[in-house]
Amino acid sequence: MLSVIQTRIDAESRKRAEDIVGRMGMNLSDAIRIFIYQVINERALPFKPCVGEDPTEELKKDLIEVEDDLKNDRLASFNDVGALMSYLNKE
Repeated sequence: MLSVIQTRIDAESRKRAEDIVGRMGMNLSDAIRIFIYQVINERALPFKPCVGEDPTEELKKDLIEVEDDLKNDRLASFNDVGALMSYLNKE
């Protein structure tokens, strides 16, 4: 049996959200449905509610550096703890 959920939100926020999820190939109902399923799966909100702050210039620079390292395979990655421990014990 399906159930209907209604909520009120200002028109500008709705439009902005519809534009964003639309670029992901979804409509707003799909996005809300995914949110609800994630709440059920995680038994919590699927994000940490907080007051966001703009990243500092230093953080922006660090993020660019990490992205560059990832693209150029300069970061090690491991599939399990054993592989990590082997890597750490080499030195």
